[in-house]
Amino acid sequence: MISREGYARPPIELCDFYFYEGFMKILRKLTAALSAFCLSAVIHAGPALAQTIPFYAEGFGTYNPADGTYAAPGVGTLLGRYDNFGGVQVTPTDDPFVFNFESSGTNLGISGGDVLETAFQDGTLTVTPVEGEEGLFTAVWEADVVVIGGAGVYADVESHRKPLKIVAVNEPFSFSDTEWKFGWTLTGKVDLGGPKKVVSRPLKIKGAGVVSELPSVDTPWGVQGNASGLGRYTSPPVDSAEANLVSVDFDPRFSPLEGRVPFSGTSTFIAADGSELSLDFEGFISILPNGELRWVADFIPAVEMCTGRFSEVESGSVVMLATSPPLGLGEIPFSWFGGGHLVISK
Repeated sequence: MISREGYARPPIELCDFYFYEGFMKILRKLTAALSAFCLSAVIHAGPALAQTIPFYAEGFGTYNPADGTYAAPGVGTLLGRYDNFGGVQVTPTDDPFVFNFESSGTNLGISGGDVLETAFQDGTLTVTPVEGEEGLFTAVWEADVVVIGGAGVYADVESHRKPLKIVAVNEPFSFSDTEWKFGWTLTGKVDLGGPKKVVSRPLKIKGAGVVSELPSVDTPWGVQGNASGLGRYTSPPVDSAEANLVSVDFDPRFSPLEGRVPFSGTSTFIAADGSELSLDFEGFISILPNGELRWVADFIPAVEMCTGRFSEVESGSVVMLATSPPLGLGEIPFSWFGGGHLVISK
C-alpha cells in the first residue's frame, strides 16, 4: 500500500495504525521545522566570505562570416567600457537553420590593464528568415562561456562551477553581407580567486531620476530610489556644488553616428542615516529605433569619498541599466535598475 505521503507501508493492524499515524505527524512537523530553518538561513544569511561575484556585460558588435572573427565592445563588471574580440568556428547540423559553434581561439575583454579571457562551449546558432523580406535573416547565438584567465583585477580569476551565459542577437542580414551586426549580453558569476578571501556584499539598486540636460561636460544629474544596504536613498541636489555629474567622452569604439554615445561621471548615494556611497562610472548610451535611450554603465566605488557605514568599502562593481523616453527639451528623465557587489574590509 502507498500512503498519500508517498511512503510504502505493509498492511497493518489497528494498533499499528495509531503508531504509524503518530510517527507520520512527528515526521511532518520535523520536515516543516527543517524547511522553516532553511528558509530563515537564506533570508538572514550574512555576506559571503568568498570572491565569487555577479558578472554582467552587454554591448554590440560585428561578425565576419568569411573568417569567423568578431569585434564586440561593451560595458562589463570591473571593466567599464572595454574591447571584446575573438573568433568562432561554426559547424552545420542536420537542420539547415541550426548550427553549432565554439571558440576558434581565446576571447579577450580588455579595459586598460584589466583582461578577462574566455572560451565559448556548446554554442548554438539559430537562423530565422525575416517574414516578408526575401533573402533576409536574423540569428540568435547562445553558448556557455568558460573563464580561462585574466590580468589586472582578473589576474587570479578562476573558472566558476557554472559557466557564464552569452546571448547575441543579429540585426537582419543576408548571407552575402560581409558583416553581421549584433547586440549581446554576458551574465553569470566569476570567481576572482587569489589567496585572500574577502567579504563581498551583494548590492541591488532601483530608482528614477533626471539628467538636467543633454549630457556634455559635467552635466548635473540626480536620482532616488531603494537599494540593498542603503534602504531608501537620494543624491545631492542637481543645483548644488556636490551634484552628481556626467560627461560625454570621446571613444572611437562608440560612435554617435551609429547611435552610441560614450559617457562617464561621478555619483553619490545618500542613505537615510546620512552614510554616503560614492562611485565613479563609465558606459555608453544606445539610441534605440523608437528614439528611446538605453544607458548602461559600470559603477566602481570611489573609496576615499565613502562615509559612514560605507567607509570600509574597499572595491566593487555595480552595472546599472537605465531607460529614457525620446529626447525633448529640458531635463531627461530616466528609470534604472542594476546589481553587483561591494567588497568590505574585514
